This record gives sequence, structure tokens and C-alpha cells, in this order.
Amino acid sequence: MSHTTCNTDLVGILVASGVLGIRSFWKLTAVSTELLSLRNDTTIFGFGSVCVGFSSPSEKADVWTFIDECFERDDVKALQQILALKGVSGRYPFLLKRVMDKKPDADKCLAFLTEKRTTPNWSEFPPRAFETLTTAQLTLMIQHGTVKVDSWNADPEAEYCETLLQRCMDEPRYDLAETLVEAGARVDLCEWVRVEREEGQTVFECGGTPLQNLVLLFDKEDHPEKRKHSLSLLRRLAKASKDSGCFDWKGDRERTALQLACRYRNEEAVKILVEEQVQVEGEVEGTRLPFLALEGLVATNPVIDFECAATLRELAGLGGVDFCAMNADVHTPLSLACSLKMEQSAEVLLKMGVGTIKVKKRNKTSNSPLFEALKAHSEPVVSLLLRWKADPNEVEKVGGTAYTPLQWVLITAPQSGPEVSVSLATVLLQNGAHCPLSLPSLPIPEDLGGVTLCSVPCLLLACKIKEASEVVRLLCEKGGADPNRLEVVGGKSYTLLQLVLGACPGSRVLTSPGIAKVLLNRGVRCPFSSPSLIASQKMESAPLCQLSPLLLACRIQDEQTVHLLCEKGGADPNEVVSIEGRAYTLLQLVLGGGPSSSMPTSPAVAKALLQNGARCPLSPPSFLQSRDLRGVSLCPLSCLVLACQLEEDATEVVHLLCDQGGANPNEVVKIEGTTYTLLQLVLGASCESRVLISPANAIALVEKGARCPSSTSPEDFGLSTLWMASRLEEANVVRLLCEKGGADPNEVVVVEGHRYTLLQLVLGAGPPSCMPKSLTVAKALLQGGARCPFSSPLPHFECLHLVPPLLLVCRTPESDAELVHLLCERGRANPNMRGPGVGLYAEYPVIAVTGSVINNMMDVEKGVELLQALEDVGGDLNVIGEDGHDLEAASLLLDWGADPNQAGMRVRREDWLKKTLSLTQMSPLQAVMDRAVEDETSFWQIVRVAALLIERGARDPEGGGDSESSSSSAPAAASFWSFFRGVRFSPLSKSGSWLADVISVEKARSPLLLRIIQEIPLEELMEPEVQVGVKEDEQVWSSFLAGGVQRVGDFSPLVVAIQEKWVEGVEVLLQRGVQVNRRNDVSRWMENPIPQTPLFAALNTEQWALAQCLLQKGAEVTLAEGEEMKRRKSSLPADIVADPATFGIARILIDDDDQFG
Repeated sequence: MSHTTCNTDLVGILVASGVLGIRSFWKLTAVSTELLSLRNDTTIFGFGSVCVGFSSPSEKADVWTFIDECFERDDVKALQQILALKGVSGRYPFLLKRVMDKKPDADKCLAFLTEKRTTPNWSEFPPRAFETLTTAQLTLMIQHGTVKVDSWNADPEAEYCETLLQRCMDEPRYDLAETLVEAGARVDLCEWVRVEREEGQTVFECGGTPLQNLVLLFDKEDHPEKRKHSLSLLRRLAKASKDSGCFDWKGDRERTALQLACRYRNEEAVKILVEEQVQVEGEVEGTRLPFLALEGLVATNPVIDFECAATLRELAGLGGVDFCAMNADVHTPLSLACSLKMEQSAEVLLKMGVGTIKVKKRNKTSNSPLFEALKAHSEPVVSLLLRWKADPNEVEKVGGTAYTPLQWVLITAPQSGPEVSVSLATVLLQNGAHCPLSLPSLPIPEDLGGVTLCSVPCLLLACKIKEASEVVRLLCEKGGADPNRLEVVGGKSYTLLQLVLGACPGSRVLTSPGIAKVLLNRGVRCPFSSPSLIASQKMESAPLCQLSPLLLACRIQDEQTVHLLCEKGGADPNEVVSIEGRAYTLLQLVLGGGPSSSMPTSPAVAKALLQNGARCPLSPPSFLQSRDLRGVSLCPLSCLVLACQLEEDATEVVHLLCDQGGANPNEVVKIEGTTYTLLQLVLGASCESRVLISPANAIALVEKGARCPSSTSPEDFGLSTLWMASRLEEANVVRLLCEKGGADPNEVVVVEGHRYTLLQLVLGAGPPSCMPKSLTVAKALLQGGARCPFSSPLPHFECLHLVPPLLLVCRTPESDAELVHLLCERGRANPNMRGPGVGLYAEYPVIAVTGSVINNMMDVEKGVELLQALEDVGGDLNVIGEDGHDLEAASLLLDWGADPNQAGMRVRREDWLKKTLSLTQMSPLQAVMDRAVEDETSFWQIVRVAALLIERGARDPEGGGDSESSSSSAPAAASFWSFFRGVRFSPLSKSGSWLADVISVEKARSPLLLRIIQEIPLEELMEPEVQVGVKEDEQVWSSFLAGGVQRVGDFSPLVVAIQEKWVEGVEVLLQRGVQVNRRNDVSRWMENPIPQTPLFAALNTEQWALAQCLLQKGAEVTLAEGEEMKRRKSSLPADIVADPATFGIARILIDDDDQFG
């Protein structure tokens, strides 16, 4: 073969390969005449080879430049040659217009283009045509040649050119686009967009093919019908593009239609395109496709993961796709999906056969899928990989150190957070992960470059994570971790148990009682209780920390850990600790016996120590004799006293100290020269003591054998224990002290020079500051054996204060039947004996009850309850009517339902109360009215009972009142007025009118008085005529009553009612016809106070409506009163001022008439 022939063959191969673009081909063929002939060859061996490059948008855009250069040179031959290539003609629209714009003098090119048919145009379509045009109409237009299927259109500014097919897709009218494709529309035509380059050059850039653009337009959220049309169109475009050779053309970002569908995770489009393509062309395409679905994702969600998984699933049907490929970041599709937490995508890849191990290609090793999932903190993906047999003990290099997955999760916990780390570590351990230090020799892969494995124990790392108890348990049970391993921190050796209980704050190990419990349940023991555990490990130069785990557990106040340490960890509950030169047991420390900063107090921890064998150090037999205290003295504080000083509830501790700790419940304490028992102190015997008042502790001490001291000498044991319990109102303590504590329930106490029993004091006999009243404590004393001091004749009790407990109970509204029964049955109180005192305390108990009810100190139901109780214990209820108690009894019996018109007022309440009131055999109302009035109290008592009788329907059997109501059944109110007139003593004023006197008293102005006014004779309602006297030769009205008694108060009932503003009384008086002017001429009254007229009284009290009413009825004022009203004219209402009677004018006229009469 000659050299020339060889060169020719090489050029032929180069041209046929299609690697030469249009520019390179044109330069190459310009070298020789032989090569120049290739420009006329439109096959793959000639100029047609450049068609291979048309898959790239840039090559298609270069054709525009070539055509423009043809116009510039007017090179019609070159123009003909380029347009002769397959598919080029018709792909570049409006060439005739372009040559006329750019080079109008290019005559040859202009002539050639003029001979060709011009570019078909659809510019006549109105904008709304794509909304209204039907497929049938478009088909008809195509058949008649009105519309060309490859028509183009350009905007007026020539900014872009697009085909009719592309415009139908943009609208979107996929049905019209499908009609065009069926009619033969070209699918290798791309839209053109004019772009201004930075250098000021204007070029046309190539857009996508219809297939590529449809993939970009595809929207999964479209209406189902629209989506159906788009998929149908996509299928047609894919087949047409395959047939025309533009299926693999590149568009946006140099991507094919299939690559775009993968990038946008359009699984339906991928499925259609895969069915059409069948096999990828080239290794690069096969490795790139799986990554496109995962490309550009930083954060994902279940929707994206689903779409990506579906896309990968469809790609599996395409031959030549490499799902184990590796990208520039040494990711495989699986490792990338794991790093993005895409569980569904990872599962699809695993089901395709992708392995969970790292991939090695071309001296590169991919990222580990398991480590990528761990770094992404995705428990679901980690669990998925482990189910597919990923190695949980795989070694991976991170930085300059190799880690197992378990180490990596635990060591990165500060960054990922405790919840994530605990969750991931738990999954790993449950699937076979081991602590690497427990494995014989974990191999490190050669590709990791000789790094060393991390030497930090997994157990220590786990103890630095919050709430990692479950991880610690799994590490010990399944991960092969050694819980008794020593760790060196800051030059000292520590057991893990010491570290998790806070022995070394600088270790970053969290104080965690939960982890301590796990360790103890896994067999960990206190280091000092098992020397063999320590001896088996090399201590090197780091001495063992001497802090006791039990001491540490007490400090953090975790009683469960204390239990476990004593039960399983070999800890000594009687451990002695030296603090500031003094020895303390742990029990003393947790009860507050040490320095304030040494140990927080905790009854719960003290309880745990006692339940596990701790004893009071001062109680015999002493366990300290065998202890080496190294010359340090033991704290002398009693554990029982310390427990009673705690603010928290320590009752259970007190019980345990006495039951199991050897404490003495009768322990005594000396405070400022006075000796107290602990029982007294918990009941508040000394304010100098740090022991807190606690009835609960008092009960605990008594139940464990504490007794009241026998001496009551202040020098000996201070105040009475029972007295203190009673003062605290603690009935349970009182009852227990009497039953078990040796207290005397009949104890006598001296208060302010008087002697009282405790029973008297708790029922309120003494000063209020001495003892609060407490009926529950009284019951407790009685149940404990207390006796009433006056249950026998008086001479035996002269020394006691004369306050009977039963009378106290009968006058207490809170009393109940139970207390009455206890007093009489167990306290031996006599229900029929008067009190030995005076006044209220000299009554019968029955009278005390009725008196309390009448005086509203006790409600009726409570009174009935107490009276029934008194009768049950032998009380005589007949005393109700004796010794002047009949009026109180009347009120009570009426409340119980007695007949107010029955002589004797017999009442029957249920079947147990049958009483006759001693009011003689006359009517009850008449009996009340005949009562002697001795003082103001008895007067108002009679009024109140009478009002009650009348209110309940009592009637006067003798008749009374007006002639209209003189029958035997006349209303009682009409007769009761005689009581006011004839009473021998009355607290009322002496005005001369009994009714005016009654009205002047506020508590007398009642519904009873209104009824009396309504029913008595009218004359009784009028003011009485006043006697006439002589003074200085003039007649005057006397201010004295008959017998020379000084008149007090106004004697007009109407005026008094007006002055007192008793509106209801004024209305009734006026309704009855009382005169609105005075019967007596008060203008001649010479002594103060001068009586007022009704009208002046109303004006003077500013009762304007009443004044107007009186004026209308003809009321007048005196001349003096009229002058006074003139002075007050400005303050009077207009309608009052308008009436001349207001100012006494009518009176003046009458006086003038008298003068001339």
C-alpha cells in the first residue's frame, strides 16, 4: 500500500467516524481537490458524516453560522451542499428572509432560495385557535393543504422560531400535536431562540426536540385525561424520533430525552423511552443513567424517594445499565441513595442484585452503603441494609482512623444527638455488631491505607450518651463488651461503675443511674468488694480511684442503685466515710448529719440502706468495733433524731430505724438544760430544736414503743405530750397516745390561774390562744378514757373551772350526735344536770340546744339531731317549758310544725318528740301577749314570737279589730295592737301615740306591723289630740302627756313613717285614709322640737314623688315651713315649685279669710 493510499484511508476513516464537526470537515476538505469532492458526498463517507454531530445542540447551531457565511460570500454552491444533507433542509426556517435582511446583495443565494419554496407558516392562526380548534378541523386543514404539518412561525421581533407541533405541545393541546405526528410532522425540528452573546454577537441557540420538550413539559399532577394524552403523544414521538434518528439527540444540559426523564424522576416517561430504546449505547451512558435520578438531591422526602425508586425500577428494563457504577465522588447508586436516606430507592437497588459491600473499580473503592446510611442518621436504611446481610462489623476509614459502624455511631453522638445514636447503635447490636476490642483480631482492609483501628471501648463511648442504658445492656449481652474493664482518666484508673456514678466529672461520662443498674444486673461488682477483679487487670502507673460506688449512688439520691449495689454489687451499707476530720456512716450522711455540702438528704436513700442492713452507729451492738477509723472520731448524731429533722416525709425511715436499724424510740435530747423525749420534740415541745413538728413521725414513734414521760416537771420533760398533740388538733395522735403511749386522757392543765381538763380545753372552755377548739380531738380523748369533770356532785370538783363539757357541746353549731353519745356514755356526763357555773353554763343541756337554735347560732336540723341524741342518752326534754324558757320553746316548736292555734301547742315530730308547751291552756298568741315585760330583751322576744305565730297563721279566738272582722276566726294581727298599748314596760318612745312609737323603731317595722295597720281601727292610725295650755295669755299646745310625763318623739304615725322613709308603711297608712294634714295646729307649738307637717317631712327628706302625691291629696305646710321651703327653692324640682302649697301660700289665704270673717 502506497503512502498516499494510506493517508487517504486514514482520512476516510476519520471522516466516516463523524468526529469532525462541520467547520473541521470544511477545513479538511479544502486541502486537496480529491478531498474537496467529499463535499458533494451526502453519505457517511462524505459531507453526510457531519450529520452524526447534529445530536448536539451546538453542532446544529453551527449550521446557522455556516449559512450566514454562505450569504456573506454569496457562495450558493456551499449553500446548496449544506442544504442537501439529510434533514437540514426545513430545519432552518425563513432563509429567504434571512438573506434579504443580512446580505441583500447576495444575488446568487437570493436567486437559489427564490427558486425553492418558502418556509410554510402558520402565523395566520389566531391566539384562541389552540383553545377552540378540534382534531377533526386540523385534519381537514392538513388534507386540503391549508396547513402544512411542518409549518413554522416567528414572533414579530424574530426572537424565536417554533414549529406548529411545538406550539401545540406548549398550549398544551396534546391531541392536536398527536394529529400532526400522525400526519407526518417532522420530529427532528428544534425551536430556535435568538441570544445576545457577551461580545455583542447575536446568535440562534437550538432548543430541544419535540420529544425532549414533551419530557420537560410532563406534569404528574395533570388531569388524568390530559395525562393520558401526553403519554400517548410521548409514545408516538419516541417511535417517530427513533425512526428519524433523533431519539438520542441531546437538548437541555446536553441530555437526551431518557436522561431528562431520569433526572426529573418521571417513571412513566422512562418506561416508554426504555421500551423504545431497549439497549444503551456505550458504557458511559450505562453508568450515568442510574445517578441521574439521584442527581442534585440534598434533602429528600418519601414522595421523592418513591419517584426515584420507581424510576430505577423502570431503568432495570434497559439493557447495558450499570447499577454498580461509581461516580466521581466514589458513590455507587446504592451508597448515594443511603446517604440521602432514600429507603425505597435503596430497596429497589438491593432487589436488583446490587450488593451491600463496597465496589472496587480501577484502583478505586466506593463509599460504604452502611456507613453512608449511618452518617445520614437513617435508622430505616441501616435496618434495610442489615436485613440484606450488610456486615455490621465492617471497617471504614474516616479521616486518619478506621472505625467499625458501632464505634462510628457512638463516637459521633455529640453531633448526631443522643436519640439518633442510641437508635442506630441498638439496631447494629441487634444485628450482630460487636465491640471491636472483644474480637480476636479485626482485619483492616488493604485499601484503607494502613490506618489503625480506633481503640476507644464502645462501652465507654456509650456511657457518654444520654439515655443509653439499652445500648449498654446490648453491648454487655450481645456486643462482647467487658463491663469490669478499668479506664484511665487523668492519671487515675476507674471502673465503669464509678464513672457512671459521677466519680470523675472531667471524663465526659454522664452520671447515669440507669446505666449503673444495667451494669450491676450484668454482674459488675464494687471494686473494693472484689479485689480479684482489679488484680486481673494491669494497673500500670494509674492508681485506682478510692471513691465508693455506694457513696456516689447516695450522692445522686438514687435509691434503686443503692439497692442493687448492696444486693448484687457487694457494697457495704454500713460503710464509714471520713469528711473534714470526722467519720460518718452513709446512713448519717443521707439523713443530713454531715457538712451541708457533703451529701444531699434523702429519706428514700436512707430507707434503701436500712432495708439492706444499715444500722444506727450509736446503737448496740456496735458494728464499728471491727472498723479501722484511723484515729478519726465518729459523728455522735443520732440517726433517729436526724430523720425527724428532715423536711421530707421520713415516716418510713423512722419505722425502719426502730425495726431494723436498732434505734431507740424513747430517745431523749437535752436542749438548754431541759430534757425532752423525741416524741415531745416532734409534737413541738421546743422551738429551739431542729426537729420538725410531724404528727406522722409521732405516730411512727408511738407505734414503735415511744411512751409519754411520767414526770410533768418543767425541769424534767417540759410540757405534756398529750396537751401538745391536742393543741396540734391531731386526733389520731391523741388517740394513739392514750391507747399505746401511756398518756392520761384526764390530764389537768393550769391556764391563767384556772385548772382545766384537756377535754374542757379542746371544747373551747379556755382562752382561744391556749387551745384551738377541736371536736375530733374531744372524741379521741373520750375514746381514750377521758371523763367529764362534773358528772358527779359538785364538791369533788371545786378546784376545776366550772365549764361543763356537755353544755359546751350543746352550744357548738358543729357538734353532732356522736359527740353527745360519747360524752354521756363514755365520759359519764349527766344529760339532766344543770351546769355548776352561772349564766349560760348553769343551764340544762336541753335548754342550751334550744337557746342556740332560737338565737340563730345553730340551725333547726342540728338542734333536732342534738335533742334526739340527748333523749337517747336519757335526757328529759320536759325542761323546755320550765323557768321562763317557754318563749324560746314556742319558736322552736313552731319550726317543728306545731299548730299555732292549738292550746298548749302540742307538737309531734316523727315518733320520738312529744311535748306540751307550758303557756296555760289559752290560745298561744293570747298567752304571749299576757306575758310580763320586764326588760327590753323580753319585750322584743315577745314581739318576735308573736310575729312568728301570726306569720304561721295564729288567729284571735276572741275576735278583735274592726266590726267587719269580729268573728271568732278574726286575724290575730288586729288584736295584737293592744299589746303595744297595754304593756307595762316598753323600750319605745313616749310620744303619746303607741303606733308612732312602734314605727320609730327599725326592727319593729316588719310585715307584722303592716298587717296590724291594715286591720286595726282607723282611729288608732291617726295622731291623738293634744291638750291645750295657756302661756303668756295665749293658747299653746302642751309638750307634756297626762300626768306630767315629758312627750318624746312625734306623735303622728304618718309623719314618723315619712321621716323614717318607711315606704311600705306610708303607702298602707294613706290607703287606710289617714289625713294628709295634722289634726293639731302645730304652728302654735312653742317648744322645740316643733312637729312637722307630712308635706314638710316629705320635702325635708327629699322624697319628691311622695311630696307630689301629698300635694295632690291637698297637703299643706305651715307658714314657717313655707318660708323654709322658699329658702330652699333652688334645690326643689320644678313640679314641686309650681305648686303654691309648697310655700304655704294657701295657708296665708285661709288666715286672711279668718281675719275678715
